Formats: sequence, C-alpha cells, structure tokens
Amino acid sequence: MNAVQTILPPLATAEAELQAAATRAVENMIACRMAAYKHAPRKMDAIFPDLSAMTPKAALAKLEELRKFELEHRGRVGFGGEVPIINILAAQRLLSKPTQEASP
Repeated sequence: MNAVQTILPPLATAEAELQAAATRAVENMIACRMAAYKHAPRKMDAIFPDLSAMTPKAALAKLEELRKFELEHRGRVGFGGEVPIINILAAQRLLSKPTQEASP
C-alpha cells in the first residue's frame, strides 16, 4: 500500500459520506422551510396561490400533484432547480403533522 492509498478513503466510503452529507443538508433545508411555513403559513402561497387558505386535505392533494409534476420534469436547468421540491416537501410534512398526531 502506498502513501496515497493510506491517506485517501476508498471511493465507496467517500461516496457514501458525500451522500450522507447531502441528505443531511436537504433534511436541514426542509426543516428550515417547515419552520418558516409554521411561523407564517402565507409563505406557502409562493408554492401555489392561496395554498395557505385551503383545507389541509385539499392542500396536501395539491402538493402531491405539484410534487409529481416536479419529479417528472427534473431536467430543468439553472440556479435553484431543487428549491420547488424542497418547498413542496416541507409544506407536505408540515400539513401532514396534525393528521398524524390526530390518528391513534
């Protein structure tokens, strides 16, 4: 084994660590958006007009429709392409929390 092999981790380990770091970063972004939407629900209207005025059930249905659209159209290029899906996931998680807490 040479000096470079002892310093650098195996590629699989490095890729796994990078994937884990990316997952943590996205989860943190979603959590921050959830907190923003909880503090000011009208901010969700940036995702879809009057989303904050809908019932949770209607809003969750619209968010699921938007999520599917975003996933089907991933090929968009440019700055911030990941932002819509992060906002949608944050709103879905926030709105589904009361539903989960109410169920036995």
